[in-house]
Amino acid sequence: MPKGRVINVNGGNYIILNDSNQCITARCCGGLRYKKVSKDSSFNYNLNSLSKKVSTNNIKISPKVGDFVLYEDNYITEVLERKNMLVR
Repeated sequence: MPKGRVINVNGGNYIILNDSNQCITARCCGGLRYKKVSKDSSFNYNLNSLSKKVSTNNIKISPKVGDFVLYEDNYITEVLERKNMLVR
């Protein structure tokens, strides 16, 4: 599967920049809505205290701008681990 980086999110459409610097419009696959993650995953965080990880079985994962993703047939199939995240 090709790998790319999300550069824009607009109304459920994700614009992905792939390795050959082409922009592709994709949508999210339904399997990403609730995914089991480990307690050490970068998707698992606590808004009150970012230094402490929270153990959660199912968590909603949606691609954010800057995430690296795997896509196939204009659908995002997997979001790769985040290195950091800005929480507002």
